[in-house]
Amino acid sequence: GALIKTDPRCAACVRSEAVVAGKAVGGRAGVGASTEAQGIVDRGLSPERTPSVWLTEVHRIAAKAAGAGKAPFEAARTLIRNAAVPLVQHAEREIAGAADAKARFAIASRWSAAATHLDPRAAGLGSELAKPEELADQVIRLAQGPLAVDDSDVAFELLKKSRNVLFVHDGLGELSLDLLLVGEIL
Repeated sequence: GALIKTDPRCAACVRSEAVVAGKAVGGRAGVGASTEAQGIVDRGLSPERTPSVWLTEVHRIAAKAAGAGKAPFEAARTLIRNAAVPLVQHAEREIAGAADAKARFAIASRWSAAATHLDPRAAGLGSELAKPEELADQVIRLAQGPLAVDDSDVAFELLKKSRNVLFVHDGLGELSLDLLLVGEIL
């Protein structure tokens, strides 16, 4: 499949992440980290790379500036993990009440898609994160709404025929809800 490629709109996200990185590190070291990270955009973002390459570079600059043993984004990660805890219980109850395997899969798919909102960038890491309860409420509203494109019936049928499935995750709180989907696939 096609990879997401960097385009000119990515510059704003990288700059925003650089500002957040500087705030997370704090002090003079944070200002230096933010300035260095914004230099990534100033040097030019290659359209041949995925946007995550640039964001990872920003995070590495922040981690180096913070010093050994310090995780500059840990507070945001903790908030997101705390928001995920009640969501898993909520989703498990909804999945358990489904009529059959196909319905369980569809519900788990919706929750997995909604959980993407827990990703720091999707959840607004560039600005202030909502409190865990507010973030959880936002995800619940997304999970209870319709999917923009719902191919869960097709996916369910294809997965029934598959011998192997590769699941790639990108961590944090959304993984706990993704695991509910993986459980339905298995």
